[in-house]
Amino acid sequence: MLTDSQTVIVSLFTHGLLYGIYLATLIQCLRWLTFTDEGWKPREKINTVMILTTIFIILMSTINHAASVAYYLKTYIRRDVSW
Repeated sequence: MLTDSQTVIVSLFTHGLLYGIYLATLIQCLRWLTFTDEGWKPREKINTVMILTTIFIILMSTINHAASVAYYLKTYIRRDVSW
């Protein structure tokens, strides 16, 4: 059985791994939203609503990831360390 701190470490590792995969797919998403299919030529008509929505989602996801790391470090990890 895992302790609370070990469970939090596994959770944060998994969250970080999935966040990294999300960042990789975000780059591909932004590439297809801003450039044409034939190459690296900018699209004539860029859908700004889709780009703003994508940026909003990544900002909220980043804030969520940072807040959860800060919370778990404060709550679980640091209480186990005896200085």
